[in-house]
Amino acid sequence: MEELLEALEALERLGAEWKARRVSKKFLFDTVECIALVQTAEGESVIRGLVGVQRWDGYCRTKIEVVCYLDGQLDDKGAFKHARHPKDKTVKIFEYEDEVLYKYSKVLGVGLGWRPAGVVPEEHDFLVGFSEWLIIKADADKKATDEETAAVADEHREENEGKARRALFG
Repeated sequence: MEELLEALEALERLGAEWKARRVSKKFLFDTVECIALVQTAEGESVIRGLVGVQRWDGYCRTKIEVVCYLDGQLDDKGAFKHARHPKDKTVKIFEYEDEVLYKYSKVLGVGLGWRPAGVVPEEHDFLVGFSEWLIIKADADKKATDEETAAVADEHREENEGKARRALFG
């Protein structure tokens, strides 16, 4: 757990901002992907952090990677094509992957819900909580942006209606 926290703190010190997106919810797995990209201060490389959480009834997989792409450069939009980067200039700094199986508990025919089949590592719980926090934050930011956009659109519509009335009725 200590290495995981150190990797996340290192990304934060470099100024990385996490962006979360729900990859799929309608299909078999509910998948959340959280990505952080940052260009090093010297401009020599790109550091990429990836947290992925896949869930399904009875199953949950978590994964985190922190990768350094030597001689990498972010483009004007702040994106990076990591799949096209040469493998010999790619260094994995930190990697963790875990799978947890759940079983449905029943007592005297009454269902109690899904329970872990074994011990759940604290790293797994941390990554699930981290991804949930990021996706809630991303949803709140999107909602605020949508509300702001709707308010601006309403304002423009009212202005245009006022101009049209003045033009029509003088």
